[in-house]
Amino acid sequence: MDRFELFRGASNKYPFNYHRTDIYGVNLNAYFDWNLGRTAFAAELRNEDLVSGNLGEPLSRPKHIHGTDRDYTVGLNRTNIQFVLEHNIILDSLHAVSWFDSSQEQSSRYANACLPWS
Repeated sequence: MDRFELFRGASNKYPFNYHRTDIYGVNLNAYFDWNLGRTAFAAELRNEDLVSGNLGEPLSRPKHIHGTDRDYTVGLNRTNIQFVLEHNIILDSLHAVSWFDSSQEQSSRYANACLPWS
């Protein structure tokens, strides 16, 4: 829990803003080497939950703020799902990388790069 005080110690001038953020997630990363280079893939699931005294959208049910006589009345929740596929090709002094990254929060992106191998 976090408490923001616009006027320090003077909640009668402007009520303190309380908010709490809970984040949890899981991810998986793996790769394998074969004749054409290294292929890697990853997946991630992440949930972010914010409850607040004045930031966000109205909650269907207020949640009590521990240690106070107030309730969280607004908040936001989002879930991010991301998938990544990457392939590396190593040829003597050249290292070429290509990847695909897709997530719920952003449109799919494609990228390619050639990097000198040191």
